[in-house]
Amino acid sequence: MDNTQVNKQIMAENIKHYLKLKNINVKDFAKQLGFKYTTVLDWVNAHTYPRIDKIEEMARYFNIDKSKLVERHDTTGAESDLSKMLKNVESYDGKPVTDNDIEAIRIFLQGRFSNR
Repeated sequence: MDNTQVNKQIMAENIKHYLKLKNINVKDFAKQLGFKYTTVLDWVNAHTYPRIDKIEEMARYFNIDKSKLVERHDTTGAESDLSKMLKNVESYDGKPVTDNDIEAIRIFLQGRFSNR
């Protein structure tokens, strides 16, 4: 799957997640925002990706930051403990993160939190 399709899928999952939280269906959502129903349906089915102005409108509607729509998030309600998140780190500032880097971060954090 190419990056474009991955981004469409992430957007689709996030929109569905926030629709569910707000307990609203796609049709009513589209109507409330003045979007074409078929366009929103294409977003939700990962066929197309919304323009930035539409993403901003959706973020305002859901009262969330735009990143909550465009980035992958754990929407299962699972614990978001930092040690679990570190397992998924691949890069920082465009540079690859190694296993040694992750271990150094973990040791630093253990020392930092043990002093509290």
